[in-house]
Amino acid sequence: MSIRDSTKMNYLGYIKHINRNKIKDVKLKELTTDELQEFIFFLQKSGQLDTDKPLSSKTLRNIMNMVHHALKHAVGTQLLYYNPAEYVQLPKVKQPEIKVLAEEEIGRFVAALNGDSLQISLILMLFCGLGECCALRHDNVCCENNIYYLNISKSLNRVTNFDAKSGEPKTILRIQETKTSKGKRQVPLLPEVAEKVLTHIKGQKEQAEKSYGMYESNPFLVSNELGHFLDPGTVRKKLKAIAENIGITDFHPHCLRHTYASQAVKAGV
Repeated sequence: MSIRDSTKMNYLGYIKHINRNKIKDVKLKELTTDELQEFIFFLQKSGQLDTDKPLSSKTLRNIMNMVHHALKHAVGTQLLYYNPAEYVQLPKVKQPEIKVLAEEEIGRFVAALNGDSLQISLILMLFCGLGECCALRHDNVCCENNIYYLNISKSLNRVTNFDAKSGEPKTILRIQETKTSKGKRQVPLLPEVAEKVLTHIKGQKEQAEKSYGMYESNPFLVSNELGHFLDPGTVRKKLKAIAENIGITDFHPHCLRHTYASQAVKAGV
């Protein structure tokens, strides 16, 4: 079974937690629900791998989900008679308070990025609810019956470079298919948003004409000066810095998507 590099990266992190505990030495057929429950208690007390901060309830659940799936496979292949992870009690996941930008903050944020090449990333996140904006290229902007829309099928993520040799970077940026089939979708653009996107594309084409053939043939919407993709982490950091400069506190790029969802609900979507 093939898995995404980002999923593999997460699994390897979870395995490091297993290797911290005595459970790693328990033989498969001797593994009990009580031992798995003690493992959860251990993780709650021991904290993260590199800090003293406690693991989140979501991370604990992710670790146990991986263990549960592995043991389920063992049951299916008759290595076990039952799955000891079936009855482990897990902590409830507390939903964090969702920050939503006020109308006035939305206006200030857009204005603060006026003329900046990264304004398009803010617009796509804020007015389309996209998390995959860094993977969008010109050919993802489509039009049918005079209605513009974005064809979403990929995402750009920083993942572990599993094939890295000595001296090579431990992580790389990789364009991958969206995590789920629901991630592949078509997002219609409001006329005002379509106008912003088309203006941005026009500006990129003007840059391409001055690049002596060095510009990307099918540029990324969120790009550097030659139309190549940008690290999503770089985009997030810049948006956060601008938000703080204009007085928007406790900002995280996810709040742009929450704001979009809130505005959509208000509009009756």
